[in-house]
Amino acid sequence: MIRRLIILLLIVGCVFAREYIAIIDFEGINVSEGEAKALTQRLNSEMIKLKVYQVLERSEMKRLLEEQKFQYSGCVDLNCAVELGKMIGAKYMVVGSISKVGNTYSIDSRLIDVKTSESYISANYDSSSEIDLLMKDGMISIAHQLSELPYESNINNIQAVSFNDISSKQTPKPSENISKSIKGYIASQIVDVKIVGNKHSHDEIILREIHHPIPGEYDSTFAKNDRNRIYNLGLFSTVDIRQIDSLYTITLIETFRFFPIPIADYNEAKGWSYGGGIAFLNFNGLNQKLILGGIGGKETTYFLNFKDPWVTGNHVSLLGNVYQFNTKNPVYSYHYKERGINIGTGFYKKKVHKFNFLLGLEAASIDTAGFDYSSLNYPHKIFSDYNYIRGEIGYVFDRRDIYLDPTSGERLSFYFKPKISMGESENYYRFQFGYSKYYQLSEKYFNPVFSVNSKLYLQYSKALPIFEYLYLGGEDFVRGYSPLPEKNDIEVSPLIEGFNIIYQSFQLQHTLIEKKDYSGVELGIDVVYFSDFGISANDIASFKLQNTLIGFGFGFRFFASGAGVIGIDFGFNPFSQQFLHLSDSN
Repeated sequence: MIRRLIILLLIVGCVFAREYIAIIDFEGINVSEGEAKALTQRLNSEMIKLKVYQVLERSEMKRLLEEQKFQYSGCVDLNCAVELGKMIGAKYMVVGSISKVGNTYSIDSRLIDVKTSESYISANYDSSSEIDLLMKDGMISIAHQLSELPYESNINNIQAVSFNDISSKQTPKPSENISKSIKGYIASQIVDVKIVGNKHSHDEIILREIHHPIPGEYDSTFAKNDRNRIYNLGLFSTVDIRQIDSLYTITLIETFRFFPIPIADYNEAKGWSYGGGIAFLNFNGLNQKLILGGIGGKETTYFLNFKDPWVTGNHVSLLGNVYQFNTKNPVYSYHYKERGINIGTGFYKKKVHKFNFLLGLEAASIDTAGFDYSSLNYPHKIFSDYNYIRGEIGYVFDRRDIYLDPTSGERLSFYFKPKISMGESENYYRFQFGYSKYYQLSEKYFNPVFSVNSKLYLQYSKALPIFEYLYLGGEDFVRGYSPLPEKNDIEVSPLIEGFNIIYQSFQLQHTLIEKKDYSGVELGIDVVYFSDFGISANDIASFKLQNTLIGFGFGFRFFASGAGVIGIDFGFNPFSQQFLHLSDSN
């Protein structure tokens, strides 16, 4: 399935429509007008370099204002900046001042939202050195703060570099007679947490992912693990954690919260379906997700999904969904319709042990009008209606560093999915086992990662329904084969269909285009090389090693925060066939 393909294209299009800002000459307080203008020009250049905003060139701003006969000299207050911004069509205006008090130079700046007249971001910088340092380092720091990007100065004689709304808690400056070892100890201490950039996300959903001891000595290993946990929330395109002064500073760039989504759903056996919906990826600022929509075409689906991954306690979650789905089976040509409602919950145990529970109702129906029973090898009676109480009990052991694109760790999963019949059909049960392991081969040379992926699907019933057949070919299992038996070589077509599957895959993945943040969306491309193996059977006793299918090939992974991972694989098999596989998962 490739339900996220058009979402990805939509996001990519939005990425390059950067918001316009304009920068007004900073006011000089005990600093000459020429120095203030020169420093403002440096800020203008640094903001252009960062490519977060589309910066209106000063010459162009001057031309636009002259056309409207607006005199902006001396325009330093908020009202004047807002009026100027409306005239030139800027979304944000940057205002500020450069001052000297005693031996300390200070830069204070604000990003003003022209529409609301509110200060959107504030930034400041202090130095007890010469004014030259403001040019060499100060305006670079201000540009990063206004763009909500992390910045670490390489200049050693800076007294302080502070971020927007940083806590006033500071480690006291040690006196000159304290030993260097004591100074180093104090400098490495963390006394508080500062979060920068979470415009919509509540502090609590970030703070609950922090395991670094606070107060305590800064530990880079704790910081790396905290960074990974916050990134895995799926809310931020960039997460940076470092010590700034005595603060554990977390700098974030949020990805899209909600947007209308055109949907393209591709099923390799059936074809394309199209539709639309609305996705709220950070509903209510608490990492709740609400998605509703529908598609039509080869499949017709209507759905409403809600999930809150952490309601209370240790990751106690809540989810619910209602849906309706109907399609024509591509193998046996019967019409299948399903509708259901589910509610679920889950919790964590010791960070890496995850337990999930789900309960729901499912009603399915089959229309066999025009159905050719003579070509059917199915041994059981086909009913027109199947009604079930369905359940799910799941356990996941997860030590992956990054969920979207793991470079190390492992994930083991086990699911038991019973369906209790409320009609003539039989009860049936599915067992699913999965295991993935990731090995980072090098942090250089395109960051290659080798992975092993195993799956086991077992189903049991006195009479499994015909719609529970699994197909070994395609995007979900052995790439290099079609999920439609008749499209494969005649020698292997009988081996594609079965109620049970054993699958093994080996994959090498490396960077093609490094992931980078573009105005709140992280984009990147990887290359993969794979070799897949699988066996299908109608019952457990029928598994035979000689029925193993082997597929191999290469592909690409397109990353976009908020849209997930889009995969395009080119699969081949030993029978000189090749197939294109599209997917929306790793």
